[in-house]
Amino acid sequence: MLLKRGCHIREPRQQPVANAAGRILRVDVELAGHPATLLCVYAPSNAAERPSFYSSTGPLAVCLAEVGERLVLMGGDYNCCVEAADYQGWRAGRGQQRAGEGGARALQRLMQTHGLVDVWRHRHGPVAMDVTHVSTHHTAARLDRWLVSEQAVEWVTGVRSLAARPVHTDHSPVTLSLTLPLRVQLGNGRPCISSQVYDCPELEQRVHQLLRDAVNQLGQGPGVRAGTSFCRDLWEDTKRRVQLAAEQWSRDQRAEWLQQQAVWEANAAAAKRVFMAAPDAATATAAASRAALPPRSI
Repeated sequence: MLLKRGCHIREPRQQPVANAAGRILRVDVELAGHPATLLCVYAPSNAAERPSFYSSTGPLAVCLAEVGERLVLMGGDYNCCVEAADYQGWRAGRGQQRAGEGGARALQRLMQTHGLVDVWRHRHGPVAMDVTHVSTHHTAARLDRWLVSEQAVEWVTGVRSLAARPVHTDHSPVTLSLTLPLRVQLGNGRPCISSQVYDCPELEQRVHQLLRDAVNQLGQGPGVRAGTSFCRDLWEDTKRRVQLAAEQWSRDQRAEWLQQQAVWEANAAAAKRVFMAAPDAATATAAASRAALPPRSI
């Protein structure tokens, strides 16, 4: 689970492993002033183990019971198909057959008990199709989901699977976007510069030039004793210029990365459309290979 900067998370209280197998990670936070719990779930891949994992006395139910009235944002690999549309294969009726198997019914009961909503399905309807995993068995399924508390559904502004996936997994990431009503004023107003800038020769040269300019202006000023105000103003102006230079470098790097990502996602999405139109071994292999997103180098 990756969180975007500026998402207004405060006061992380704990990060315990919720069960012995390490399949549930939980952290309680204040999210834009709202008490919330973030849960990351990796359900067993063995179908025989999933019903007990999702049962009313299983580890996930115990964890959710401990959460109480806090908002729940739970993302992960649930390793089962809840709806027939969650499964993509090329054997007639297999999607309907797979729906409800391997603990899926237990997961549905768990969602109803704790008021959790599959927000992708909620936004796209019961027959919409998407896949987040293409298996070596020439099938594909939507195994990765975000389940959120019912009261938080109205705050969801977007949820989608990324066609391009990182090279270290055979699943596509699923992003969740929220706009929460802000309860508290956050932040201390101090500027922060990404640590990435510390290893950038171009920015380093720019900062050195700004400092040299400041030293030159200091030498031409009224002197330290007579120009205390001048020195203070010059120092503040120099810090502001360094901050602006770092921010511009960060924007340039982000624009370059987004441009590369757009190309990778377009290629992967095209391969995914071909697979979903004519699912077979060849198109499944093409979709999996073209979805591999090169690691970020900046």
